[in-house]
Amino acid sequence: MQENDFEGPLPQLWRLKSLRQLDLSKNRFNGSLPDINAMTALTDVDFSSNAFSGTILPSWGNTKLLVKSISIANNYISGTLPATLANLVRLVKLNLSNNSLTGTIPLEFAQLRGLTHMYAPPPPPPIR
Repeated sequence: MQENDFEGPLPQLWRLKSLRQLDLSKNRFNGSLPDINAMTALTDVDFSSNAFSGTILPSWGNTKLLVKSISIANNYISGTLPATLANLVRLVKLNLSNNSLTGTIPLEFAQLRGLTHMYAPPPPPPIR
């Protein structure tokens, strides 16, 4: 469903419990990021290049999730990274670039031994 002109908030996707890949990138979806907690078959999630706002839900770190790849780049996501994301032990790629995230990367992320690609916002410029 990528690269269309879909817009508005997402419907309640949690009912799609057998869905493995969810690519809604390059649309005009808005509102909060959906709760993917009940979608336990998901391996790849791409919500990049939309108009989502709000924070990353701590429930995304549910240890029942099999997620290998998450991309929420190019949205309006704010707040801090939930330490619970470190529970996603199968995570290989995490793209958070071009949002408004703040704070630090949680120390728990060191547990993500399989993480090979992580794109995060650049640090702010030094204060002079």
